[in-house]
Amino acid sequence: MNSSLIRGKTDRIRKAKIKTLQYNIKFVNKIKTVVGNDTLFMSFDTEAYEKDKTKLTELGWVIFKKNGEIIKQKHGIVKEYYSLRNKDNVPDNKDNCIFSSDHQSLDEIEKEFVNDLKTVSLLFMTGYDFQYFNPNGKGIIEIRDVYTAFFLDSPHGLEDGLKRCNINYRCLHNAGNDAYYTMKYFLYFLDNFDISERKYQNILNYPIPSDIVAFDYRNLENNARFRRLYNYDNW
Repeated sequence: MNSSLIRGKTDRIRKAKIKTLQYNIKFVNKIKTVVGNDTLFMSFDTEAYEKDKTKLTELGWVIFKKNGEIIKQKHGIVKEYYSLRNKDNVPDNKDNCIFSSDHQSLDEIEKEFVNDLKTVSLLFMTGYDFQYFNPNGKGIIEIRDVYTAFFLDSPHGLEDGLKRCNINYRCLHNAGNDAYYTMKYFLYFLDNFDISERKYQNILNYPIPSDIVAFDYRNLENNARFRRLYNYDNW
């Protein structure tokens, strides 16, 4: 390939990443400054059996407000898969939730989740959880996008991010705990974010041609979640 074409493609990718950062920075700022204090958010996580990812073994979610008030905490252990234990790729923390757990059928947990989802405005989760549930038109935020907006850095997993933010944690890879710490993670970003800082202004003021499409780390530009996330003026 011609070297000038390679340089041109590389430059477009770089500008697309900057445009994505601009979106993410504006998004976090809008939640901090515009979204009302009574707006309900949900952080959500799942655990699946490592030898068969189609078998969900745990679901966890926390409903909260941006001032840190927790409305509900839920950790559902799927009783039909209770005997399935992870150990090779992640630790088995199924029974180590930092709040109470419920042993229920997957159908029961899903129904409760769908009902709770109706009460919230925005859903926070990590990328691999998107495959399990249809959010029914809710705005979904990939927590790693918030990380990139805050640190202006490439996405990191939950544990690495908690360490970087000096947030104490225990027993990750429990769906309830991960949902709780995802909430703590987001609230840390919200509390410490200041759009007037020079590093954010430098990104926001960087000129990007209108034909550049925002870069998505998970190649979901055409996914409804991605469009919903960045179409935040229509909440």
